[in-house]
Amino acid sequence: MLCAMGEDAPVSGRLVCAGAWLGAVWNTAKVEPGSIVAVFGLEIVGLAVAEGAKSAGASPIIGIDIDSKNLKQVIVDLTNGGVDYSFECIGNVSVIKATLECCHKGWGTSVIVGVAASGQEIPTYPFQLATGRVCKGIAFGGFKSRSQLPWLVEKYLKKVYPKTMSNGSRNGK
Repeated sequence: MLCAMGEDAPVSGRLVCAGAWLGAVWNTAKVEPGSIVAVFGLEIVGLAVAEGAKSAGASPIIGIDIDSKNLKQVIVDLTNGGVDYSFECIGNVSVIKATLECCHKGWGTSVIVGVAASGQEIPTYPFQLATGRVCKGIAFGGFKSRSQLPWLVEKYLKKVYPKTMSNGSRNGK
């Protein structure tokens, strides 16, 4: 993957990785202002996702960094039916299941950001999807490396955290 960068661009993989995680919010989920968001896993990946949700105008943003069998029900009760968007940032298949199940029936979207071990399967019921929930995965945050990575670096250097892509749409089209 090659793209042209300005001479003042930082030589850091952190920006590229954080951009991918922010892209999970901006490009893949397309989080809207006022959306209720849950982020599972609060290390560097989850914190970048939470920052992306904040910049998109989500509120409240619920950070989860514990493992509990009752967690899904607590979130559903806390949000009066479930979250609009959830993000799994760990790579744990039981947590992936919880992120899907805590989404609101009818429109909730779960985005898998973490990478589970090879051969793992998500233990959930087809009914979870039949009720209108959506489960998505990401690769590079949905950014187009050649055309959008330089734009992301420019925003980083200017300390601007955009809510949308430069042409007004979140997916760069």
